[in-house]
Amino acid sequence: MGYNTLVQIMQTRGHVVLMTEMVHDVRVVPLSKSRPDFGGLKRWQGNSWGHWEGDTLVIETTGISDKVMPRGSNVPMGPEGKVIEKITPTGPKSIRYEFTVTDPSLWDETWGGEFPMETASDPLFEYACHEGNYGLPNTLRGVREEEKARKKSP
Repeated sequence: MGYNTLVQIMQTRGHVVLMTEMVHDVRVVPLSKSRPDFGGLKRWQGNSWGHWEGDTLVIETTGISDKVMPRGSNVPMGPEGKVIEKITPTGPKSIRYEFTVTDPSLWDETWGGEFPMETASDPLFEYACHEGNYGLPNTLRGVREEEKARKKSP
C-alpha cells in the first residue's frame, strides 16, 4: 500500500492513540461508550471516541474537517458524515481493520472496506520529503540558470 504506511497503536487506561507514519498524523481516542463532550474543539480528522466490543475496538468519528477525505473517497465529507472503524486482533501479530462511512449529504448508502494489518519489524520513520529528494536542488539550479540568462540579455 504505497510507502510510509505503518501505523503505531498504543493504549493507556482511558485512551487509544493511533499514529500514522505518513505525515505523523496522531489521533488520541478517548475510550467511552457514549460521545464525550469535546468542548467545541474541532479536530482536523474529526472527534473520535472508542469502546471495546469483546476483542474489537470500535471507533466512531464525526465532525471531520471538509479539508479531509475519508479513505477510498475523493470528496470531503459533510457535517453529517460519520466514520466507524473496527480493529480486531486476528492472531498474535495481525489485526483486521474495517471501516464504514456514512454521509447522507453525499451517498445514498453506507460504504466501507477492510484489510489485514500485520506487525512490522521496521521502525517508524520521520516523515520528511526533503531527504534524498533531488527535486529541490534541481529546481534551485534551474532558477539560478534563469537568473544568469536574464543578466546576459538587455
